[in-house]
Amino acid sequence: MGKGERPTKKNTLQIDNANVPDLLADNGHLSSIRTVRDSVRRLLRDSREQDRKTEDLDNSCYRDMQQFVVLIAGRAIGGQKRDLTEKDRRCLQQVLGFEIPAVGFEEMAKELRTTEAELLDRKVPMLLKLQVTQERHIYAPCDFTIRNLEDIAEYTGQIYGDTTGTRKNMARRLGLQWRNWVDTETDRIANLPPGDSGSIESLTAVPDAQDHDNLEQVKDELGNLIGLEAVKKDFLSLSNLLRIRQLRKQEDLPNDPISLHLVFTGNPGTGKTTVARLLARSYRALGVLAKGHLIEVDRSGLVGGYVGHTALKTKEVVKRALDGILFIDEAYALAGEGKDYGPEAINTLLKLMEDYRDRLIVIVAGYTSPMEAFLRSNPGLKSRFSKFIHFEDYAAEELVEIFRNILSRSKFELTDAALERSQELIARLRDNADEHFGNARVIRNLAEFVQQEQANRLAVTSEISRAQLMSIEASDILAADEMMKASKNRPGASEC
Repeated sequence: MGKGERPTKKNTLQIDNANVPDLLADNGHLSSIRTVRDSVRRLLRDSREQDRKTEDLDNSCYRDMQQFVVLIAGRAIGGQKRDLTEKDRRCLQQVLGFEIPAVGFEEMAKELRTTEAELLDRKVPMLLKLQVTQERHIYAPCDFTIRNLEDIAEYTGQIYGDTTGTRKNMARRLGLQWRNWVDTETDRIANLPPGDSGSIESLTAVPDAQDHDNLEQVKDELGNLIGLEAVKKDFLSLSNLLRIRQLRKQEDLPNDPISLHLVFTGNPGTGKTTVARLLARSYRALGVLAKGHLIEVDRSGLVGGYVGHTALKTKEVVKRALDGILFIDEAYALAGEGKDYGPEAINTLLKLMEDYRDRLIVIVAGYTSPMEAFLRSNPGLKSRFSKFIHFEDYAAEELVEIFRNILSRSKFELTDAALERSQELIARLRDNADEHFGNARVIRNLAEFVQQEQANRLAVTSEISRAQLMSIEASDILAADEMMKASKNRPGASEC
C-alpha cells in the first residue's frame, strides 16, 4: 500500500488498483482530461460570476460546484458500487484540475455508498438553481451548464474504461434528470404571482404591505390542487388554529406556546413542496411570518466537507430563511454516524431554531420510515417536531388528471383514443408501483416522452397544421410507453 492510502480489504484494493488509471504514465488519456478540465473551468468560472453578482464573500456557489463536480465524477468511476480509495482521489485531482481535500473526499465517498441512486439523481448544483431563476428560455444558460456536467461524467468514466457504454448512459440519464428539473422549475416560476421573479433576491426581500397574500386566495389555490384531501384538511385545520390565536392576541388574551415546525412524510412527487409554499404564504397572510418565503435545501445544502464548514453552511441557509420557512427535503440523510457531519448540521439547526423561534419555521420531509428514525436520532428533534402531515400516493384517476393538466398547460389535446390509452398506461404504472413510486414526477416524465413521440410522428409530415401540433394521438401514448420501458431497462439505468 502506497504512502497516504487508507487500509482497505485486500480484494477491494486489488480491484481498485486495476481500475484506477495511472494518468501520469499514460498520454492516451490527455484528450479526455482536457475535455473534462475545460468543462470544469467553465462551470467554476460561471459559479464565481454568480458569487460576484450576489456579493457572496464566502463563494458559496463556487464551493458548491466544486463539491458537485467531485460527486458526479465519483459516480462516473463507480463510487456507488465500491469503496473509493486514496488513489482515486489523486486520480480525480489530475482529471478535474483542482485540489480535493481528503476529508471531503471521504465524506463524498460515504454518501455515494449509503445514498439511494434516486436520491443522488435529484441533486442539483446551486449554479443551476440560480440560473433557472434568471433565465426564462429553458436551456440557456441552463443547457450549457448541463452539457458541461454531462461531459465531466462521460469523459471521466471514459478515462476509467467504459467498453459497455454504461458510464456514458449514466451521464445522459443524469442530463435528462437535470433538464426535467429545469422544465419543472421553469414552469413553477412562470406561474408565480406578477412581480415575483422566484429569484434568490426576491425570496429574501421584505414584501410591501399591498403584496400580502389573502388567506382565502391561498385556500382557493390549495383547493384547486388535485387529490391531497387529507393534507388539505390538516392545512385548513392548522390555518384555523393560527387565525384564532391571532384574534386572541389582538384581544390581549393569552395563548399557550405551540411549535409550528412540521414533518411532511410520503413518497416523491406527492406535492410536499407545493403545499409548503402555500403554507408559507398563509402564515404571511395571518401575520405569523413577516416575509412568508420558502427556502428549500437537502443534505448537500447544509453539510460541509470539513470540520466547521457544516455549521457555517447551516447558519447561512437559516439566515436566508428567517421570517419564512426552511424546507429540508430528505432530512433523514442528515442522521449519519462516525465522521459524518450530518449530526453537526442537526445540532446547529436545533440551536438556531431556538435562537430564532419567533422568526423561523422548519419543515422536514422524506419517506415515512426513515423520517421516524431521523426524529429518534436526536432528542431535540422529537420535542420540536410534533406535528405530522402525511402525503398519500395519488390514485390512478388523479394521476390521469395531472397528466391531462400538464399537457393542457402546453396547449396539447388528447384524442379520445389517446385518453383511453393513457388511462390504461397510468393505471398499470400505479398498479406496479413500489414503495418509492415517483407519483407526479413519473407523470411529468410520461408527458415529456409523449411530446417527443408526437414530434417523431410529425417529423415525416411536410405541412403541419396548428391542430396537428396540438393533437396527441393514441400511437403517441403507445410509443411513449415503449420509450419509458427502454429508458428504464437500458444498461446502467438501474445501477447508477
